[in-house]
Amino acid sequence: MRARLVPLLLLSTLSIAPGIADERTTRPRVVRLLEAMSFDDRRRAEILNGELTTTTAPERSDSELAVTAALLLPVDFDSALRHLGRGEPLGPDRGSTAYFEFGETPARPADFDGLEVMRGHPAELRRLFAATPGSGLHLDSDTLTALASIRSRFEGEKCDDNRACGAAVADQYRRTLVRYVSSYRKGGLSALAPYVKESGRTVSPGKILQQAGRELREVAAEYPELVREFVEYPQAGKRHDHLLFWTERTVQGRPTPSLGHRITRIDDGVAIVLERYFYVGHSYHTLQAVIGVLAIDRKKTVVFFHTRADSEAVAKFPVALRRSLGRRHLMGELRADLNAVARRIRP
Repeated sequence: MRARLVPLLLLSTLSIAPGIADERTTRPRVVRLLEAMSFDDRRRAEILNGELTTTTAPERSDSELAVTAALLLPVDFDSALRHLGRGEPLGPDRGSTAYFEFGETPARPADFDGLEVMRGHPAELRRLFAATPGSGLHLDSDTLTALASIRSRFEGEKCDDNRACGAAVADQYRRTLVRYVSSYRKGGLSALAPYVKESGRTVSPGKILQQAGRELREVAAEYPELVREFVEYPQAGKRHDHLLFWTERTVQGRPTPSLGHRITRIDDGVAIVLERYFYVGHSYHTLQAVIGVLAIDRKKTVVFFHTRADSEAVAKFPVALRRSLGRRHLMGELRADLNAVARRIRP
């Protein structure tokens, strides 16, 4: 299964407070929100004509990709919300092997028992056991130091064949993930530890996502408090529905855990979901997503998925090739998910 860098959309998220839209108030807002997602006049016309339409958004670094796709559904707003939650899950959940939602209580090591590595996945245990700066795993300095200590204890051992070694590595990774969730819940993006790369270089997921958050300014023009709560979490308080979760998906043929945060607002025929992955085990560094469900009238609803992902693998390519291949790949994934929505409505 390939990596799916597209938004996670769940019925539990989009069935909180549905309501029939008033066309007089929602239509101008729909136009403004589609403009905020970089859909110009021509592309908005394509969307309203029933075409599955994609576009790009400004990218602020060589490692970033930002794309959006939208589709008109021939159903009312409430029906669209119901259809979006049926059948095979969308986005990252489609390739998921496991998923867990954190409650209001502090994260615990046992909360991560569903991850493949905790169940003794041999290849991932070996990778963690051998992890060093530049090995491809996204880990902070404290975790790398702890894993080095485990290697000293089990020097010469094959960790996936040694039950005590495997348990020590899995336990350390549990503690690391608990710490990441606890740090984010307490201090937000600024509290996230940087990933240590080769030659002492570091990559800060918090700084990447802070920059990505600045790209939500057009959405903030419509929903200032929603965006402020998301960007300034947790200092801005909680007036909307927040959810912290982990998901494990298959990325480049490997199980990959990610830690995520989602915030939702639904009112008067518009549903907006903001989502970020503030930790990803390998491959890409971070992801920020915007999901919109927008009533056009009592028989039509537009759905859009916007994804902004950061990956060093992208930055290694020349700019023109990165934009061509990377965007094409992401747009293909977004199209696949919107087509899945359409099939649920028109089997």
